[in-house]
Formats: sequence, C-alpha cells, structure tokens
Amino acid sequence: MRFFISVDLEGTAGLVNWPQFSGPRSLDLDFARRQAGAEVTAVVEGLRRGCEDVAESLEGVVVADSHAESIYLRPEDLPREVELIRGYPRPDYMMSGVARDQTFACFIGYHSRVGEAAAPMDHSYSGGSVYRLFLNEVEIGELEINAALAAAHGVPVGVVSGDDVFESQVRTSLGAGVEFVRTKRGLGHFSAAVRHPEVVLEELERAARRAVARRGELPRYEVEEPCELRVELVHTLAADLAAYYPCFERRGGRTVLIRGAVEDCYRAYLGLLVTASVAGRMRS
Repeated sequence: MRFFISVDLEGTAGLVNWPQFSGPRSLDLDFARRQAGAEVTAVVEGLRRGCEDVAESLEGVVVADSHAESIYLRPEDLPREVELIRGYPRPDYMMSGVARDQTFACFIGYHSRVGEAAAPMDHSYSGGSVYRLFLNEVEIGELEINAALAAAHGVPVGVVSGDDVFESQVRTSLGAGVEFVRTKRGLGHFSAAVRHPEVVLEELERAARRAVARRGELPRYEVEEPCELRVELVHTLAADLAAYYPCFERRGGRTVLIRGAVEDCYRAYLGLLVTASVAGRMRS
C-alpha cells in the first residue's frame, strides 16, 4: 500500500501562535520541527503496523511539507520509506504528490478555517488575504479544498489531526468515518490548552493503524463539477489585480469567483493567493 501525508504546523502538538515557529529566532522553532517530524513518524509507524495486520506491505509514503515555505520538516527526522516533497512554489502546494495509487491521505497538524471562534491560528491558506472561502456555496477551509483535490484523484481521507474546533469542522465535512487526533483545545486565536506531545504521538500511531483496517470505509470529499469557488478577499486591491486575469470573475468589491474542475479551481486559487500577496506588498 501507498499513502499520502500533508503536514501543516498550526495543529501540531504544543504550538499555539506563529511567533513560536515563524522565524529563525523563534523560541520553539526547533521544537516545532522536531515534533512535526515525530508526528509524521508516528503516522508512518501506524501505517506500517496496519499493513502488517492485513498481510500487506508498506510500499511507500509521500509526505508534503505544507507550512509556508515548506522547509520545516527535516529529511533525517523521517522514516526511510518517506519521499519528502518540500519547498515553495510548487505544483499543488499542500497536496503535491497525491496520486490515484494511494490508499488514503492524512492531514497532520491542520487547523480551522478562517473566522472560527477559539480556534488557534485559524486561516484558509492565507490569513492576511482571505476573509471567507466557499466551494459550491458551502463555507470551507484548507481541509475541504485539499480533501476535494484528493477525492478528484480517487483518494479518501484516513487520518486528520488538529485542535478541537477544527475537529467539529472535520466531523461536519467528512463525517465520523475519518480518524481524528486532537492535539489541543482552543482558547483563542493565539492560545490553547495543549496535550502532551508524547500522548499525541501515541494516538496518531493508533489512529493510522485503525485507518488501514477501515480503509474501505473512509470518506471522500466529493463535489459536483464543474464547481464554483467563491473567495472573499480581505482587501479590494487584491480583487483589483485579480480582475486582470480571465480565470477570475470579480463580484463586488472584494469577491472573486473561480469556476471549473476541482483541480483547476484549486490551482487557480493558489494563483489568486500569489496575486493577493502582491497586493499586500503594494499596500505596504
């Protein structure tokens, strides 16, 4: 069996705000990198044991380092079976490496969509650019758009981890079938009651092992195509720039529509985020 793991940092055990790990002088940068690597390792070990339980072999695991510049996971911290995708920009960003031959995907260290109360570091790909995000008129975050892209490749979601507010989002969007590991209880945008990192590691391993056993029952986040992605931006300047491109339809001051297949909408959304970042530099 082959598997895919997308790894963010906001939902990693012990982390509660970006200053902890967002720069070379951050107090907890080394901890964040080490813990994220350990969480991946725990998932891979669970996948290995799950494969053994059903007399299958673990043929490979693609891991997409998916936070910011995507250079946080250290290759030497990961199991030998892992193919690590890192660096940015790259095709499909957080979902680089997802493929039809994979049994299921895991989203580790994820977080709530933008706008949720008591959700640590809530955002939807870009906290400074995106105010709200809708797919076929359903409000979504990174979880749903990434899961939709996985489903477009025929890949279900098996294991997800993050905070308790995010868990509610996962249950609403993916149902009870996905294995979820809670890493912290949100208290605010930059605060949480965190669980012990080793406890989280143990639960991640068990969750991955269970997911392999239940692989035929795991959910796919399938959406009707052609789909419509509606992006409500923070600043009108970003929408001004987006209006130059024919793949974006402007609706009002700060709303942009993207239509097409899931894969096309996903990639266009990544392009819109780059456009919005240019607008951010212009504003500064």
